[in-house]
Amino acid sequence: MFKKITFLLYLLCLILFVCVTKSHAVDELLFLGDSITNIGAPYFESEIGSVNYDYVGNQTTSETNYGGVSGNYSHVIKGRILNETLNFTASKRAILIHAGTNDCSNSVTTTDIVTHVTDMVDMIHDIYPNTDIHVALLIPSTDSGINTNIIAFNSALDTALQTKQGTISNLYIVDMYTAFTDNVNYATEYYTDTVHPNATGYGVMGQAWKTSLDSAGTIGSTSSINYPDENTTLLIHANGEYGTTTFTDRSSKRIQITSNLAVSSATQKVFGSGSAYFSGVYHSLRIPDSTNFTFGSSDFTIDFRFYLYDLTGYQSFFSQFNIGGTDLSVYIRKESSHLLRFGYSLDGTNVVWVPTSLTVQINTWYHFAVVRDGATIRLFVNGVPDGTNNIGTGTIHDSTSAVQISGYASANTQHILGYIDEFRISDTARWTEDFSSSLPSEEYPVIYNRRIFNIF
Repeated sequence: MFKKITFLLYLLCLILFVCVTKSHAVDELLFLGDSITNIGAPYFESEIGSVNYDYVGNQTTSETNYGGVSGNYSHVIKGRILNETLNFTASKRAILIHAGTNDCSNSVTTTDIVTHVTDMVDMIHDIYPNTDIHVALLIPSTDSGINTNIIAFNSALDTALQTKQGTISNLYIVDMYTAFTDNVNYATEYYTDTVHPNATGYGVMGQAWKTSLDSAGTIGSTSSINYPDENTTLLIHANGEYGTTTFTDRSSKRIQITSNLAVSSATQKVFGSGSAYFSGVYHSLRIPDSTNFTFGSSDFTIDFRFYLYDLTGYQSFFSQFNIGGTDLSVYIRKESSHLLRFGYSLDGTNVVWVPTSLTVQINTWYHFAVVRDGATIRLFVNGVPDGTNNIGTGTIHDSTSAVQISGYASANTQHILGYIDEFRISDTARWTEDFSSSLPSEEYPVIYNRRIFNIF
C-alpha cells in the first residue's frame, strides 16, 4: 500500500513538474519568411527557448519547424500563409514575419513590398484575430545599393504598421535593423554574405524576437505589456552607424538626418561607441522641418551632452530659423562670454532669451536640458536648475526652416568646436526639479518592440 501511495505521489509530482515547466506548451510560434528565416529558425528557437513554445510550419530541420523558404519574394510568402497556418492546433499562438529581403535585393518597388506585407497582416488578423503578429523591419544589408532599398522599405513599412496598430491591438513592430546597427561593427561581425547573418547575427535576431514576445506578455493576450517611450521625437546616439558620417534617428519617428562633414568619433564620448564630432565651419547635422519640431504651446524637452575643446566665440548647438534671422522657432547657443542661453520666438522674429549662470569650461562634458512645463521654461545644467522664464500660454513660432545641430541654421557660422552625444527631443516635460543626483547613466533605450494603441 505504501509503495502504491509513493508511486502515485511521484506521478503527481511529475505531472505538476511538467505543468510548471511547460506552462505554455500549447503556445505555438510560426516563423514566416525567406532564406534568412530558413537558416535562422534554429538559432531563433535557441534564443527564445522551447519550454514555453511549440514551433510549427511546413519546413522542418532536426531542431525545429518553421515557415521560411529560400528565394521567396513577399508576394510568394503571402501566398503560403494559409498552408503554413494549417499547422496551428493551439488556441494561443504568434506569427513572426521577416519578409522583403529578396524584393529589396531585386529592386521591387517599396510600395509593392509594403502592400504584400500589410496584406499578410490583414489576412492573419482576419483568419486568426487573436493571434499575435510580430513584423520585423528588415535587417540591413552590407551591400549599399540593397541597403538603400531596405532603408526606404523599412521606413514605409514602419509607418504603415503604426497606422494598423490603431485597429489591430496585437500587432507588434520588431526593429531588427536597429538591433543590428546598434553594433558599429555589425557588417563584419554579423554576416556571412551581403544579406545572410552568421550564427552571431542570427542570435541577435533571436534576441530581438524574444524581446518582442516578452513585451507582448502572455502570448495571444493583451496583458503584461511593456509600454515604449513614445514621447521621444528625435534621438541621436551618434555611435557611428553605417560608417563615420551617417547618423540615425533612433526614435520611432525615423527622421532623416544629413551630415555636413560631421563625423562619429570615439575620441570623446559619454555612452556607446562614439559621439558626433564637429570641428569648424560647415560641420553640422541638418534635419528637414516636420511636425516633430512644432513646439507650440505644449510641453517639451531638448536635452543632450556636449564637450567643447575650443571656446572661441558664439557656438550654436541647436537652431531652427532662416539665414535672414527670421522664421525663428528655438535656439540654443554658447555665448562669447561662455554662458549658455536658450532662445525662443512667438512671432518668428523677436527672440526671448533665457540665460544660465554657469560658465562653460574647456574639455569638460556637460548635460544640458531645456524643459517647458506648462507656463514655465526651465534650463538645467548637469541636472541643476539654472535659468527660468515664464512663457505663460505663449505659442512658439512654427518655423518651416530646417533644423540644425551645430551652427546657425541655414547659414555657415557659429558651428561648435567639440562633441555632442545623446541628443534627444521629447514632447513631454522630462524634468521639473533638480535631478543632478539621478543624471542618465546610460544611453536612452531603443525599444525593439513598439506597440501603439488608443485607450477609450
